[in-house]
Amino acid sequence: MPRKLDLERHFLEARKYKSRSEFARQSQGSYYLLWKHGLLNEACPHMEISARYVPPKWDREAVTAVAARYASRAEFKRCAGGAYTYAKDKKLLDEVCAHMKVLRKRWDADAVLAEARKFSTPSEFKQACSSGYKHACRLKILDQAFAHMNRKAEWTKDRVIEVAKGFSSVPAFRESFDGAYKYALYNGFLDEACEHMDESQYGFDDRREASLYFMEISLNDGGSLYKVGITNRNPTRRISGMGVGLVKSIVVIGVCRYRLGRDARMAERALHRRFAAFRYSGPPVLSNGNTELFTKNIAILAGE
Repeated sequence: MPRKLDLERHFLEARKYKSRSEFARQSQGSYYLLWKHGLLNEACPHMEISARYVPPKWDREAVTAVAARYASRAEFKRCAGGAYTYAKDKKLLDEVCAHMKVLRKRWDADAVLAEARKFSTPSEFKQACSSGYKHACRLKILDQAFAHMNRKAEWTKDRVIEVAKGFSSVPAFRESFDGAYKYALYNGFLDEACEHMDESQYGFDDRREASLYFMEISLNDGGSLYKVGITNRNPTRRISGMGVGLVKSIVVIGVCRYRLGRDARMAERALHRRFAAFRYSGPPVLSNGNTELFTKNIAILAGE
């Protein structure tokens, strides 16, 4: 623990800023020292909490208002995944979608092909008209339905970001546009494309207890990489959800626990900025979390 006079200096430094993100960005040394000794809550009570850390609180009224904007369930699901999922989980879909038109088509080959001509890619057809897509499969006319389509979309960064804007969660985005998701992942801008999404719906929750974890990833070629991440779960269980690729093993080598997930997130970002020079930039080795990899053991460097 630093001397009292040193701590006072860092507390005074914290008073200059209106938010923790600004504090971490403008004064990394003071922020990191207070974080390391568990004093952030004590030093930052005057700071505003960003709206980013206050995810929407869905209820019947809010979901009904959102659903009213859309003419079909497919559009509702595609453009407001968080509200749609809440309504589905709470068995409110029939109620909030009562105004939507339900078209009961007789899906013969001509109807399927006519519907397919409205779309430029197979993924758009499947997402917007799942019934027509299923009947195309059943009737074995997928090749005909896709004949005019661009089967391998030419993704660009601008196009991916524009598509991602229609989703409120990463899982919904990935499920609907796996090609766009992988393009963003492999080209290093997945975080940018998904920064507006509400992570708490399916994954990390800024309001719950959380852990900042350090992992060592042993590669098949004998080398090692190191991951710095956050989770509301037991970090060891987090390994099973990473979709491990061609790696030998993954081991948790350090854990710091926080009462609020937002504090864990800020600590993670401070470490990522501080040790950016050691960030791994090679091909993906995991199916998710590759942007959190480093070539040096950050757990050791952070303690020096």
